[in-house]
Amino acid sequence: MVLDLRKLQQSLHKYDASVLYALVGSDEYLLNQAKTAIYDKVMSDGLEDFNYTKLCGYDHKGSKVLDCVETLPMMSDRRLVQVDNADSLKESDWKTLNRVLEEPVDSTCLVFVFNKLDKRKKFYKLLQKNGVVVELKTPYDNKIPAWIDYISSQVGLNLNHEAKAILFQLTGNHLIEIKNELEKVKAFLGDGVTSVNKETILQVVSKSKFDNIFELTKAIGEKKRGQALYFLTELINSGNNEISALALIKRHMRILFKIKKALSSGVGHSQLASLVGVPQFFVKEYLSQANLWTDAGVMKTIDNLKQTDMALKSSPVSSHIWLENFIIKSCQEKAM
Repeated sequence: MVLDLRKLQQSLHKYDASVLYALVGSDEYLLNQAKTAIYDKVMSDGLEDFNYTKLCGYDHKGSKVLDCVETLPMMSDRRLVQVDNADSLKESDWKTLNRVLEEPVDSTCLVFVFNKLDKRKKFYKLLQKNGVVVELKTPYDNKIPAWIDYISSQVGLNLNHEAKAILFQLTGNHLIEIKNELEKVKAFLGDGVTSVNKETILQVVSKSKFDNIFELTKAIGEKKRGQALYFLTELINSGNNEISALALIKRHMRILFKIKKALSSGVGHSQLASLVGVPQFFVKEYLSQANLWTDAGVMKTIDNLKQTDMALKSSPVSSHIWLENFIIKSCQEKAM
């Protein structure tokens, strides 16, 4: 069985937890939501000190996982065994675990957490056949406003349209960052205040982070290579990783593409903000940058971003080099 997060939550609300789960995704917020939903269901009796074991695929072999799965629960009907970084388990580990994948242990809820999962592997087919695979896909940009509404309601806030747009500009589609920033806003406003406007978002979010994000994307949009390399370093030094920075750049280039496409279709400047999904006061800046690019140049850069994204995820050790190479390649003074 394959579910998404919402269907998993609905299933756990109506029924008992399954004996076997595979959570698949790279978004920390979605993973945490799925883990919490399963944990709350299985550990509802409050005996987690006796019956909850969290392991890591980097540090433990299949034999250790197997021992934990086959240990009987104490003073409860179920145990919960969670294996983070299951991608790191070797083929020999999966062979060891084969018997609990083919015949899951009724007294244990076994949860594997993957960043990626190869659907060609035998163990994937067993996970799907005898358990529940939960696919936690990072949402597309057009879904982020709804996610901001959802996370805001969990935190106890209500953002107006401009506040949501600014928050989106600052975080992109990183849900964990949206949650973290909204929790900062909640602490800043204090109890009893729920309404949030753009001024509050700008006041609470780190100014260095705000400046570095916009200076980096602006420099790339204006093809200023030296400035882009400088602000990339500043952004990473302020706590953003390379994948997060790349996501912000990808989003910026997609906005430039949408603006160029809208203008070629005869859309007026006054309609661009709502059509493209950016605050009105940013439209002038995007327009000036879009004029520096040809349609083919934007598409080529977006393609370069996809290649850089794959390189970053496959070679994290040299991730900063891939991003620097992207900037050097894309920020050319000649019109693209």
